[in-house]
Amino acid sequence: MKLCPYCDNVEIEDNEEMCNACQDEQEGIMTCPDCLSEYRKDEFSECPQCRYEKMKERYEYIYFEEEPNPGKKTKQFWCRNKKSDITLGVIRWHSPWRQYCFLPTGPTIFSRGCLKDIVDFINQLMEERKK
Repeated sequence: MKLCPYCDNVEIEDNEEMCNACQDEQEGIMTCPDCLSEYRKDEFSECPQCRYEKMKERYEYIYFEEEPNPGKKTKQFWCRNKKSDITLGVIRWHSPWRQYCFLPTGPTIFSRGCLKDIVDFINQLMEERKK
């Protein structure tokens, strides 16, 4: 037995190069300390499961689910109905207008409350982009 040479606090077998946590980190796999789910740090800036749960609680009738977009600067989110889980549209970057836009899918009807939530979410994405 010896200590992991990368973190110096986990014992590993003599034939092992590093501990599992250091191996995951080198491969870009992160473990969320809150929900213990694993995610790739090159696809998500934070745990997608926790972010999804936070987003689902934020709005009354809709929620937004991030779609992995590795290697791209902008993000894409599906807008879904909380009750039926039907996809209502997508929010993605529209280059000609230099902003995030909502693109509804099919014939959908939105109340002003839902539209307000969509605008609020887009405003958050735009603020995040400015940082």
